[in-house]
Amino acid sequence: APEKSQPWGAESAAVLRDLVFEKIVRVEYAKRDKYGRILGTIFCGTNEVNLAMVQTGNAWHYSHFDRSTAYSAAESAAKDARLGLWSQPDPIDPFAWRKGTR
Repeated sequence: APEKSQPWGAESAAVLRDLVFEKIVRVEYAKRDKYGRILGTIFCGTNEVNLAMVQTGNAWHYSHFDRSTAYSAAESAAKDARLGLWSQPDPIDPFAWRKGTR
């Protein structure tokens, strides 16, 4: 998802809050990244939160960590429909954003 300080960051955070705030969630994960952050999938009931964020254009699909065709298709559909961050001119993924703002 976008960083809070980058375009669409606040909007993305609001969508995520609506999906999980004050709700019971389950996180499934098998590994952490090099910074110790959990790389996992969040579920709220039967809703796969990560996928919902990508489907609504509020997060990118990071194919480096996930090879899921469902996520790739969701991102392509969100791009085609210009949903969420894809409605912005030339959205920059968070990795590139952080690298450029350091």
